[in-house]
Amino acid sequence: MEHYADEHNLGDAQDLADVASYISNLKPARTPGVGDGESVIRGAQVDARACASCHGVAAEGSNRKGYPQLAGQHYAYLLRQMHDAVDGRRPNFSREHVRLLARFERTDFVGIADYLSRISR
Repeated sequence: MEHYADEHNLGDAQDLADVASYISNLKPARTPGVGDGESVIRGAQVDARACASCHGVAAEGSNRKGYPQLAGQHYAYLLRQMHDAVDGRRPNFSREHVRLLARFERTDFVGIADYLSRISR
């Protein structure tokens, strides 16, 4: 996208506004990133038990406390972030958080990612 939006291809501010207007009116080509739905109930249970006390009942997060919003995040992104935390590739996760995630089974990860991805922001 950067190549097509740089100053050499777009003559002025109106060209940029026209491109932005066009893109904002495009319909999504596919559904947002959610899982297959088979473990959503389990995900809701795990969220209520292990996540909601910090991230909020609606997974809305807390800016004041520094807890990110998880509601409406992309399914595959959530899965990757949780696995990366457990595998030590997310150094910004607290040790307590990593220990919590390390207790999850595969179906917990899949369920919670699917559940959270389906919550409207």
